[in-house]
Amino acid sequence: MKWLSLSLINTWTPLSWIIVSAAALYSCYSFKGISIDPNVHTYNVKVFTDHTSAGVPVNLLDNFTVALDKRIRTETRLKPNDESPDLVFKGELLSFRVTPGPISNEESTTFNRLEVSVSIDYVNHINPKDKWKQTFSHYEEFPADQNLSDVQDELLKQITNKLIEDIFNKAFTNW
Repeated sequence: MKWLSLSLINTWTPLSWIIVSAAALYSCYSFKGISIDPNVHTYNVKVFTDHTSAGVPVNLLDNFTVALDKRIRTETRLKPNDESPDLVFKGELLSFRVTPGPISNEESTTFNRLEVSVSIDYVNHINPKDKWKQTFSHYEEFPADQNLSDVQDELLKQITNKLIEDIFNKAFTNW
């Protein structure tokens, strides 16, 4: 019997070894590095609120809310729950501003910077010690000779993606 199993193993192709190894690794490790308490099953992302006095685009708050909700829904096993969620994410827009970049030799700036800051209040009802409140900020630069309204949608998409990445990593990857 021992000879039979050795001869069977020796006849495996390299592809067979790769498949078996990958299956073994996948069962032991999450490639995304997500760490969620097995007792946590549901979440809720509250609609982001605006705490700025700036001219914030109308859909920005909804876009943040939807993007965070989608990321959690598609990349974790958690299910949305509005009534009594295990995890709650409450977001606030703290700043939305455009600032000039550094002054060049010609006494003008070559680019402007759009910066967005949000505050996230994370509550874990299953493990109350696992809660936090943190501010996340990101910016994108654009040429000073362009109007913000011409590039705003694309810049906000990039900034939103970075902010959601940071929030998601803080909540689920312990980084």
